[in-house]
Amino acid sequence: MIGSDGIHSVVRPCVGGLDKPRFSGSAAYRALVPRKFVEDLPIDVTNRMGPDRHVVSYFIGRQRSHLNLVCISPEDSWETESWTEQGTVEDLYARFEGWSPELLSLLARVEEPVFRWALYDREPLERWGIGTTTLLGDACHPMLPFMAQGSCQAIEDAVVLARCLNDTNTSDVALSLRRYENARQGRTAQVQTSSLMNRDLFHMVDGQEQKDRDLFFSLTPPGMSILDWVYEYDALTVAV
Repeated sequence: MIGSDGIHSVVRPCVGGLDKPRFSGSAAYRALVPRKFVEDLPIDVTNRMGPDRHVVSYFIGRQRSHLNLVCISPEDSWETESWTEQGTVEDLYARFEGWSPELLSLLARVEEPVFRWALYDREPLERWGIGTTTLLGDACHPMLPFMAQGSCQAIEDAVVLARCLNDTNTSDVALSLRRYENARQGRTAQVQTSSLMNRDLFHMVDGQEQKDRDLFFSLTPPGMSILDWVYEYDALTVAV
């Protein structure tokens, strides 16, 4: 049995994952702006960082017809977990009051609807499986979105799992599942931890640490990536 049933997995407790999802204290607001209003903005991904919150923007759709905004803001508590709960443009705008005129002008051009959801994760799980049962994706490694890797890691899981199960005899299934888990657990735990670290990095209060962060980003040579370990991973060739 493969439990790929998300952060609230009912399979996870069967392999020892008895912890509960933890609320991060942040919510994500998602909204779209028609491209005609933002023709002067860069096409590449933009990350605007500030105390306790940040805004990521990038174009989506055919001909990059809309700018997608993901706006992270503090949230004291959260009663409803939903991907479709709606917020308002007014609330979104108010959460970034005092930010740059460029950003506020951008938020003022947002089209309804605005969606918002709570951000939850869990600690890395020591054991993903037992016998012929294992986990995949958010069921075993739910993470905050600050590495943009949640879906990517689930896809990598699926590829490695398929490779481990390829041509496996019925009697060898449990062993193949352990090979899959051994190949994936370290990497996904590293991505989970990095996502948490990015939250702190993106949300620094103004001060010397924030200035050092900005200087580091400004001095990074074009084409150099400190995330090569993420993007150069190949699930089709990694040792299993």
